[in-house]
Amino acid sequence: IFFAVIFITGYFFTRPLILSLGRMKLERVFKGASVSIKNCGFKPRLISFYNIEIKKDKAYDIKIKEAGITYDLKALVNKNIAKVSFNDVSAGINPLKTFSADRIDVLNLNPDSAELYIPRINYDNLKTGEIKSSVKFRDSAISMSPLSVNFLGGNITGDLNILILSAKIVKYGFRLKALDLNIRSFVEDFKLIDKFEMTGSLEGAMSLEGSGPAVNELNGAFFTDKPGGILIIKDTRFLENIAKNSKQPLDIIVESFKNYNYNRGILKLYLSNGSIFMNISLNGETGRRDFTVVLHDFK
Repeated sequence: IFFAVIFITGYFFTRPLILSLGRMKLERVFKGASVSIKNCGFKPRLISFYNIEIKKDKAYDIKIKEAGITYDLKALVNKNIAKVSFNDVSAGINPLKTFSADRIDVLNLNPDSAELYIPRINYDNLKTGEIKSSVKFRDSAISMSPLSVNFLGGNITGDLNILILSAKIVKYGFRLKALDLNIRSFVEDFKLIDKFEMTGSLEGAMSLEGSGPAVNELNGAFFTDKPGGILIIKDTRFLENIAKNSKQPLDIIVESFKNYNYNRGILKLYLSNGSIFMNISLNGETGRRDFTVVLHDFK
């Protein structure tokens, strides 16, 4: 009974201190943001924080249902934390849409590096599989390399570099290589099936640079693997634009994109005046098809 009383007394005195320290640490990272932590709990070698919200005006709103810190006293002496897990995470960063993750694990965290593992991420219609990366910290820079993402039935590898200049200015650069991305999965995940259908797989490379929510540079080139696939364009307005630009009758254009079999293709993309341009060139037995897709007001 004596030890139970000591434990309960220590818990009630320690809990407010741990909550206060947790808030202070987050406020240092997210300067100018309001931070709230509803509760915390203790187990041997584990400290848990519950219902965390980090919010700054209309800039961002981050919610974490549970954050658990697994520690070892001997490792703490060497400034190493065995594991930090974030469960049920959602983040809205204006003007971007909200992304969510069931779990995010940061392993072997120390002042210089860590290992990152995320089972999957949801962002609007985009869904990833496993994400793995080695992370390095240096002053105000964060480097993730190598970075591996399971996506659209294939794999993306590359590196991500983030430079935090101030609480309001964050710059980033992303370089990736893609292999065996399933085009049908892309069409279905992004709910484009009413506009067009396409089969096949892609591989290629892309680079992206930006500051905050703004993308400043985007370049990429992707190629279809053999044996190619089938393309069916259903969007009447898009077909009308192709007919207008090519100065050909609409009925000929419509017929040329009905069950078009291609055996190889090239997709080149770039950013111009806030819009993404995708120049697509396909070759098949019935000839070549060239057209451009524009995503306006890309953010």
